[in-house]
Amino acid sequence: MNYELIFSLAGILAMAGWVSLLLSPLMPIWSERIAGGPFL
Repeated sequence: MNYELIFSLAGILAMAGWVSLLLSPLMPIWSERIAGGPFL
């Protein structure tokens, strides 16, 4: 794997993380499950 591919994949992973952070207030049950909170 070359460095450009690794950098590109890391950018995609970071963007997915930001999208999940933006959507987490809209889905409180899933955000608690992902964070390890109590299961509702």
